Amino acid sequence: MATDTQVRVSARIKGFTYAIRNIVAEARKVEAAGRRVRYLNIGDPIPFGFKTPPHLVEAVSRAMRDGHNGYTASVGIAPAREAVADEYTSRGMPVSPDRVILTSGTSEGIELALGALADTGDEVLVPTPTYPLYTAVLAKIGARAVYYRTDPSCGWLPDLDDVTRLVTNATRAIVVIDPNNPTGAVYPEATRRALIELANRVGVPILADEVYADLGFNGPVPLLGSLDPDAPIISFSSLSKAYIAPGWRAGWLAVGRSDRLNDALAAIKKLADGRLCSPGPMQYAIEAAAEFLQDALQPRSLRVRPNNAVEDRPPRGRRGALG
Repeated sequence: MATDTQVRVSARIKGFTYAIRNIVAEARKVEAAGRRVRYLNIGDPIPFGFKTPPHLVEAVSRAMRDGHNGYTASVGIAPAREAVADEYTSRGMPVSPDRVILTSGTSEGIELALGALADTGDEVLVPTPTYPLYTAVLAKIGARAVYYRTDPSCGWLPDLDDVTRLVTNATRAIVVIDPNNPTGAVYPEATRRALIELANRVGVPILADEVYADLGFNGPVPLLGSLDPDAPIISFSSLSKAYIAPGWRAGWLAVGRSDRLNDALAAIKKLADGRLCSPGPMQYAIEAAAEFLQDALQPRSLRVRPNNAVEDRPPRGRRGALG
């Protein structure tokens, strides 16, 4: 018998919000009132005239022409994983390729890691203000975001006493976003070392969101794991920001060499198996990116003209930072 009763949805959806997208509805209200709005909410440089570097476009195009259009291994193709591992190692965080997993952007890496680490009722420390993906994913899996304070009077640095106070037996990870989104703060070495010391002492991993690490005003921000390669750190990054390829969803996570992370690595790989793989052809751009220093966001390398046309200059022929 037919009925008009609505199909039931999961109760956890009530707790799921993602402000990065939700804010668009409010922005459109402002636009409707006659004010111009620039949409910076998802960190996409493409609408502002920036273009993905030609050598990356060619790498993906070549992969497609060569027939690399099927599923890859769930962890990603070997050359790209090796490139990421080499890059991390050269920057002071030694990682082997078998501890690198290619993901659909940094976002999927974060979701895989949280899904592997936190059960219903567990807690994960996240900075406030925060990037709302963390709270959205935690709500979805039934875990709880516990907010630690960042101090606006001290350049939005983490309040280390507050972080320490909030650690409990239910804490499963500490999220560190550096350079920070949304505040833009870059943490000094003393702060970073204090966070690592805390993670070592209480036995929980740091989830290091380092997707903006190559865009520091004073040059690339060092990887957190470079301060202590044996610390329990899982790092996330992608081609989205510094390489101006956000729509490609070409990201990765790197699990530090500490044996304490072996079970977490196995769990992340198990979850990665369930989604088959990240976009295959785009994985070939990761190796290509590792072969050049891409500083396209600097005025000397890329000029955005008033009509949004872009003048590209060839990438320099030397290895440089992924991200």
